[in-house]
Amino acid sequence: MKSVRMVGCAAILAGVIALASSCNLVNTGPKRIRYIVAVDNIVVPDTVQATDTLFVGLRGIIAYDGCAQFDGLVKNRSGGTIDYTVYALYDDRRICVQTLILLNRVDTVLPPQVNPTTIRAMQPNQRSPLTRTIVVREG
Repeated sequence: MKSVRMVGCAAILAGVIALASSCNLVNTGPKRIRYIVAVDNIVVPDTVQATDTLFVGLRGIIAYDGCAQFDGLVKNRSGGTIDYTVYALYDDRRICVQTLILLNRVDTVLPPQVNPTTIRAMQPNQRSPLTRTIVVREG
C-alpha cells in the first residue's frame, strides 16, 4: 500500500513538473531586456539667457540588483520642448551583485534657448512625463 502511494505521488510530481516546463513557467534561461528608466529628478537652473548652453541633469534609479546598466538616452527637441527617454539594459548573463545602480547623466543643449523651455523626461508604463520649465531671458 505504501509503495502504491509513493508511485502515485511520484507520478503526480512528474506530471506537475512536465506541465510547468511545457507552459514555460520554469524559465531558467538568461534574460536581456532593454527598458525605460524612471527619471526621478531633472536638474536645471530656473532661468538662463537665450545664448547660454543649458546643462540638463537626469537622476533616477536604474536597478536595485546590479544586473542592469545605462544603455543610452534619446533626446527630441522641438521649439521650446525637449523630451528625454532614458534606457537601461537588464542582463542576468553576467554576475549580478546586489548593488543600487543610479542614473546620473548630464546632457548639453546648445543655444539658442527658447522662452519658456520645457524639459520632459518620459516615464515607463505610459505614466505622465516628469516636467521642468525654465525661464529664458533675452539679452
